[in-house]
Amino acid sequence: MKNILIFFYLINLIFLTSCGYKVLNNIDNTNFEIVEIDTIGNEKINNKLEKFFSRYKNKENSSRYFNVELNSAFTKKVASKNSAGENTSFSMKIKVELNLKENDLNIKSSTFEKNTNYNNLDSKFELKQYENVLINNLIDEIIVEINSFLGTIK
Repeated sequence: MKNILIFFYLINLIFLTSCGYKVLNNIDNTNFEIVEIDTIGNEKINNKLEKFFSRYKNKENSSRYFNVELNSAFTKKVASKNSAGENTSFSMKIKVELNLKENDLNIKSSTFEKNTNYNNLDSKFELKQYENVLINNLIDEIIVEINSFLGTIK
């Protein structure tokens, strides 16, 4: 009798506590294809975004075909200086304007913007390497937002 109760308890536990897992980054269920990508602005940002959009190219069973226009901008500013006039911290901002067109008609457009602040380093080489890491992280965050944006297309 005790074994039967344990068995039913385990069955109930399995069926009642499912996690509801759902794939968020799944492009297989999209019914559109990106045909052309036009880019203006920062080359590094645009290259990474074009690589992201390449997964939406040459898809089979697409019912809609879009052109994407990207306008990206990168700005770096001095956020603060010390009493000697040396830069102590910086501010970095990446902005991407995305226009989605179908048959030369603007279907959807949005602006994605990310920024961060960081401190100066003694070594200029290390500072440049750190800035490259920050830029890549900001672009990756924008790509996640763009992916969610594209997921809203019906």
